[in-house]
Amino acid sequence: MMNTKSVLSICIPTYNRGAMLEKSIRNMVKVCEESNILIYVSDNASLDDTEDRMLRLREEFDFIQYHRHQKNIGSDDNFEFVLKMPNTKYRWLMSDTCYVDNVGSLVIDLVTNEWDGYVLNDPSTRAKYLPSNRVVYDDARIMISEIGWHLTWISCMIYNESLINSFDFRRYKNSCFNQTALMFEPTANRTSKICFNPYLVVKNLPVEKESGWHYHVFDVLYRQWYLLIMSLPLYYEYEVKKKCIEDAASKPTLLTMRFHAMRRIEGKWSWKDVYRNRFFIKQANGHYFCLLFIGFCSGYMIKKFFLWGHYVKDLIRFFGVKI
Repeated sequence: MMNTKSVLSICIPTYNRGAMLEKSIRNMVKVCEESNILIYVSDNASLDDTEDRMLRLREEFDFIQYHRHQKNIGSDDNFEFVLKMPNTKYRWLMSDTCYVDNVGSLVIDLVTNEWDGYVLNDPSTRAKYLPSNRVVYDDARIMISEIGWHLTWISCMIYNESLINSFDFRRYKNSCFNQTALMFEPTANRTSKICFNPYLVVKNLPVEKESGWHYHVFDVLYRQWYLLIMSLPLYYEYEVKKKCIEDAASKPTLLTMRFHAMRRIEGKWSWKDVYRNRFFIKQANGHYFCLLFIGFCSGYMIKKFFLWGHYVKDLIRFFGVKI
């Protein structure tokens, strides 16, 4: 039996990913048993076999709690719900496609220190832009300036219950980045204590079906990110916010020309998406005119010139555009 005095819970909001969710959880059961970590799952009325899988897991492991909504309440409300399910001091919001198989001394660190938040590492290439050593931030302005862009990823954050209890989830509802605001708004205007631990890595399962935001990348990672960061309290100066916005378009190594070109070939965006979000792309130094040009190209032209055209690649690099 698990100790009822657990200090940490993993909180997983899920929808229609039963097989991946089960695999993620089974990858974590060993460390959860060893480190006395609880798992809470909030199912947003999935239409697949998520419920059957979770009921079996709950019977098998006593540290798993499962709730199924009778109707879909939206992703933001589901995030809020799952974060409020546990009564543990710390809650780790995690995607249903992620897992951790080694937590090291994390629980001891949480017990012996009073953290407002705890930020973890990523195994992808984005890690090269993150601090290589452990950093403790006592001013959230420094954190948002250095690693704010990293907090676009929901699985990297552990919250103290005090942040969750004091946060107005309605203020940032439908922002696509409620989880980011949850780390930054409650810690504004006061001395905070947030740890970035590069030695603790959250892993990802290979995803067979891409997330919905891949079809709305300009709306989400340019428009919504800009609006979210700029709506944070005035405690964060404009220059700090602007840097965070620009970093999100460059440091994660996601919004490259190759990424955009592949999505264009797949028909996930057109020049209209670029033009509609032109202000936000320019604010992020997102190379608006290059993107607009790709948006007008056919899939054949993109394959010919942007993916395999060495001369065009050299020309793009000459103008300083990341490909």
